[in-house]
Amino acid sequence: MFSFNSYRETDVDQYGIEVGGRKISNLRYADDTALFAKNHEEASKFIEELNKAGVSKSLKLNAKKTKYLYIGKNHQPISFEEENIEKVNTFKYLGSLKTDSGDNTNDINARIGMAKKRMQDLVNIWKDKTITLQLKIKIMKTLVWTVMTYGAEGWTIKKKQEKKINSAEMWFYRRLLRISWRERRTDQSILEELNEERKLLNYIKKRKLTFLGHTCRSKCTLMKNILQGRMEGKRQRGRPRINYFDNIKSWTQMTTREIYDVILERDVWRQMVHEAVRAANVLGSDAG
Repeated sequence: MFSFNSYRETDVDQYGIEVGGRKISNLRYADDTALFAKNHEEASKFIEELNKAGVSKSLKLNAKKTKYLYIGKNHQPISFEEENIEKVNTFKYLGSLKTDSGDNTNDINARIGMAKKRMQDLVNIWKDKTITLQLKIKIMKTLVWTVMTYGAEGWTIKKKQEKKINSAEMWFYRRLLRISWRERRTDQSILEELNEERKLLNYIKKRKLTFLGHTCRSKCTLMKNILQGRMEGKRQRGRPRINYFDNIKSWTQMTTREIYDVILERDVWRQMVHEAVRAANVLGSDAG
């Protein structure tokens, strides 16, 4: 990750990776910048060019604070000014953890941990007997769920992660009621006491579906290219991993082409989102 915004003096078009026929060389948000390159030679040249542009603006790249993440095999070190740049397997960009495997497990686990910490920080509220139970639930959803679901629109959720999210939700409810695990209360009895249903996972699904619709209808071609385009190269041998659109197709019971056709109609897609979340909620209730 690099903290430079001066690209005008750098010809970045020669660097980057191709997605859907479009070359993407960098992502920038304020002073948080991520660079993309096809191989270590290109990455080294890109860093040198970026540093030259920075020096012209009285900014210099710090090799010790620069990290790089490599995806794939045949890894080779990247150096800058005769100093090797540290290789990492994961790094945080805009509050979300990115890994060399492209898996969201670390990010989801980190979000669950941060949400549990927030839940513990609010222990005085959960102990307060003058606050009604319904108000405590609203406070939890406002102050805890928002921490838990930050960046969830970009998650690829597997069955294992679904179980973790459901378990985290019940942990929140138990802490809210100050129920110890020694009491051996069932999840169903807790939900009945709160007059609630499991909603956290479906809330995440709704956010992801809504964000997809907003992205595909927006005028930003970059987001559309990333979502709809194919990356150059070949994937590794073995069983294909679950990807972003596998979740969408599973929740809506539609093909990719059907999804793109429906998304263009805002009201139709909104109704589709409600139906998909409602169906998931029914299945979850039956499973419980």
